[in-house]
Amino acid sequence: MGERLRKQEYLRVSARLSMENIKRAFFTALCCTILLPVMLVINVFSFEGDTVADIITVFLIIFEVLTIAFAVFSFMAMKKKDNFLCLWAYRGFWILFELFSFVLIYANKLAESGITFYCVMLIVLMLIPALETTEMVYGIVAEAVYVVFLFAKFGTNGFEVFNIILMNVLLFAMSRYLFKHTKEHIKLKERVKDSDGRVENDRMTGLLNRKGLERRAYMAIMSSIRAKKRFSVLMVDIDQLQMYNNEHGTKRGDDLIKAIGGIIRSAVVKNTDIVARLDGGKFLVCMEGGHGSDDEKLAEKVKTLVDRKRIPHSRSAKNRFVTVSIGVATAVPSVDNDYYELYDAAEKAMFAAKDSGRNAIEVDNVAYV
Repeated sequence: MGERLRKQEYLRVSARLSMENIKRAFFTALCCTILLPVMLVINVFSFEGDTVADIITVFLIIFEVLTIAFAVFSFMAMKKKDNFLCLWAYRGFWILFELFSFVLIYANKLAESGITFYCVMLIVLMLIPALETTEMVYGIVAEAVYVVFLFAKFGTNGFEVFNIILMNVLLFAMSRYLFKHTKEHIKLKERVKDSDGRVENDRMTGLLNRKGLERRAYMAIMSSIRAKKRFSVLMVDIDQLQMYNNEHGTKRGDDLIKAIGGIIRSAVVKNTDIVARLDGGKFLVCMEGGHGSDDEKLAEKVKTLVDRKRIPHSRSAKNRFVTVSIGVATAVPSVDNDYYELYDAAEKAMFAAKDSGRNAIEVDNVAYV
């Protein structure tokens, strides 16, 4: 289940990221259509009659035309909300911008000038979109190959080498920061959007439903990442619920689910703990922070409270009274996807508890950090 949720979110976030990137590239293209004529005028009047200046003038005109064409194309892609077109549109503009920068660098070297300004341009270029790691690496490799070519052809000095290394270190750090925070912002917006206009609480138990859980769990795990605190997931499932329904009816089955949901909610004492009903008789508890075996103590508390209720089960059930099986997984998360890893680990531990005879608690020790 966790893997499916992860894939669904990944597709939604990737689509939003492409849309965000095409917007960045579109507005950059609009700025370029204004700035390029200014650069063209400065170039014409400052270096009149110079061959290199004439070459730069031609490329400025070509890039102006291409930029206007891109602005129109990207606007159409945004209007259609075509994620595939948006993806390749912003990548195409990024490549075009990089090639244009390479041409200007080459022309500048022909004029026997330095390349500091154009290294800064490359930084700006790489920050136009929020780039995936592979996309950013491709750009850095392309720049490195091109710079080696320039050095082989024109030679260089120690200052230019230091300048390029420094610029690329800044590029990597800034790009990672931009990508991380853009993606985090998009994920939060997606989860808030999912919950807008929809009920976040399960009608039967009053607990959070899956939509409410996803939004709250994301904010909680991001808080744990920032504070480097433990994050625990407990999955609770009513044992042999179908047998109970078959003998007592679904109305009594619904009452049982409500009763177990109330027990779990009463067992949780911290306001930061999240309690949700997933489906059927399955519940999820997310604990932020805590020390030692707090999560196991909570699981034991829930199990004990259910046992004390002594709710009669069906005659064919293994136990005379209703019981629950609980899986526990804990870690100090480092990325938000760790939530899905813990979800899967808790679910696996819960099934292990059932396989051991039900009315049990299993802990995924591998998840502990």
